Amino acid sequence: MAIHMKQEKNAFVFRINTINKLQQLRNALKHNKREIQAELGARGHIKPELVKNNYSLLEKESANDTVSIVQKDIKTYQENQCKRIRTDAVVAIEILFSLPAIQSEINTKQYFTDCLNWSIEQFQPGKVLSADVHLDESNPHMHVIFSCIGSTQLLGSKLKGNRKKFADRQLDFYNKVAQKYGLYMPALKINKADRDILGRKITAHLETINDPLVTSPSYSIVKNMIFENPTPFAQMYDFEIAVKPKRMKTMTQIFTSKGKGPKWEKETDTLPV
Repeated sequence: MAIHMKQEKNAFVFRINTINKLQQLRNALKHNKREIQAELGARGHIKPELVKNNYSLLEKESANDTVSIVQKDIKTYQENQCKRIRTDAVVAIEILFSLPAIQSEINTKQYFTDCLNWSIEQFQPGKVLSADVHLDESNPHMHVIFSCIGSTQLLGSKLKGNRKKFADRQLDFYNKVAQKYGLYMPALKINKADRDILGRKITAHLETINDPLVTSPSYSIVKNMIFENPTPFAQMYDFEIAVKPKRMKTMTQIFTSKGKGPKWEKETDTLPV
C-alpha cells in the first residue's frame, strides 16, 4: 500500500508526552483548559478573543477536580500494592493532535472526535482524563490526557511505548483516521548513511530480479535517483524503511524554544500549545 508522506502544510501532527508529577499534570490541565489568566494575551499565538471557541469532547472538569481523580487512583494503587508510588513514576501521558493551519474542508469537530476515539482504543487500559480542543491559535489542535495509574500497576511504560511503537501508532493513525481527511504522513527524514543502505538494497533487488529498469539506457540516471531519494522506491517494492530517528523534542522543549526569531516566524508557523 502506498503511504503518502509530506512535510508541508497538509501533514498531520501526532505527539506523545509523559507527565511525571502531579503538579506538572495540574499545570498541563490548567493550560489546556485556559485557566491560567496570565497566559491570555501574554503569549502572542493565543488569541484571547477566540478562547470562547475552545471546547472539551468530554464532560468538562476543572484542572483541580481532574487531579483529584488521579490522586484517588494513586491512593488505591498504594493500598493495593502496600507501597508508595515511585517518585519517578509516569502519572499521565498527553497526546497532541493538530491540523494544518490552512484547511477549510475538514470538519474539525468530527476529526478530533475520531482522534479521541482512536486514542481511547490505542491507549487502553489508560483512563482518559481530558480532551480539550483549542481553536484560539493558528492550528486547530487537541490535547488528550490519560491517567497511567492502574489499581494494581503503573501503566506509563506500557501506554507510552518505545520508538517502534510510536511509529506503528503513527501509521495506524494515518490508515484509520488521517487519510480519510486528506492528510499526509509527516515526511521521513533519512540521513545519508541510511539512504545509501536502502539504495543498495533496492538496486541489488532490481538487479537480482532482472527488472526491466536495469536494462534501460536510463538505468544509471534512475540509479542515481534511487540513492538520492530511496523512499518512494522502497514503498513501491515493499522494502522496510529502517531509519534511526532523531530524538524528538518534548512538548516542554517545543513550547519553551526561542525558535528562529521574529524574522523567520509566520503566523501560520506557530506550534500549538
